[in-house]
Amino acid sequence: MGNQQQSYAGVAAGLRIHSSALENRAAIGAARVSSGETAVTVRGHFRLKGEGRALFLSFKRDLQPLPFQFTGRPFMYVPDSFAPTMVPRVRPDSTAAVPTRTVIRAGVSAGGRRASGEATLFVSQSSPHHYFEDVRQIDYLGTLSLRSERTTRATGIVWKGSVNYFRDWTVSAQGISIPDGDPGWGHFFRHDTKVELGFREKLFKGRVDARVNLFANQWSGRTAFDWDPILNMGFWRTEPEEAQQSVGILSAELKAVIQTIELSYVMTNLQYVMEKSSGGTTPHTFSPSTFFPPAGRLAYFSIRWRLAN
Repeated sequence: MGNQQQSYAGVAAGLRIHSSALENRAAIGAARVSSGETAVTVRGHFRLKGEGRALFLSFKRDLQPLPFQFTGRPFMYVPDSFAPTMVPRVRPDSTAAVPTRTVIRAGVSAGGRRASGEATLFVSQSSPHHYFEDVRQIDYLGTLSLRSERTTRATGIVWKGSVNYFRDWTVSAQGISIPDGDPGWGHFFRHDTKVELGFREKLFKGRVDARVNLFANQWSGRTAFDWDPILNMGFWRTEPEEAQQSVGILSAELKAVIQTIELSYVMTNLQYVMEKSSGGTTPHTFSPSTFFPPAGRLAYFSIRWRLAN
């Protein structure tokens, strides 16, 4: 990718107002990168707190220097099928302008003795927006070319909640949804949800803190984004390949804490374990991309010593 170096410098001044129920921070400034781009930077955070609930709004506008894969020289040369020469499979653009990223978040949180929850709406905008696109010239050879759009954005919601329904037994859920987004934003699935059941009991007169956690992960709404682990970079497919549109896996964690010693055993993808143990020939697997092998069972045991002092 060639020898590259980039420097960022910024300065800002602002005001902070803090009270028992209100917290405000706002600043304005300027930033510059060594390639010559400059931008006005703005950031702020406003939070209104009440009894057991809060409203918040935050925004940030700043330069976002590009990774060197975007601005380097072409690499990954392969033979040309029509001429005795070599052509680059990855084609960056050394003239790509540093984008300005604007992120706005607004949300609400509430909590009580038995239940709590939080939801955050966000809008992320990039001007200009650069991303790699897989351009298929022939069936077996494609090039990753840098594509630039004037302005693109992605919108979504992040949420989480939990309920303590009995003793120290809890049920919680969290997720992120990006239902609408322009091409080039790097996420495999539009919806990512996780549900957890937690059971906690004190055993042997309180000497052992025992916990059992059951997890269920669900991903749905496969996008045209893909990731090449060899090139260590993501790209957008113009002709999406067949992939699982949705998938879910179950996991379990057993944990015991004895004073300062924590023992933990985790099993991921329980469907695979159950189907294999029953003699099934088509165990449940998870492979969001053709670049990654299907996932089997993952299990690990850990011992952790927490030093008190």
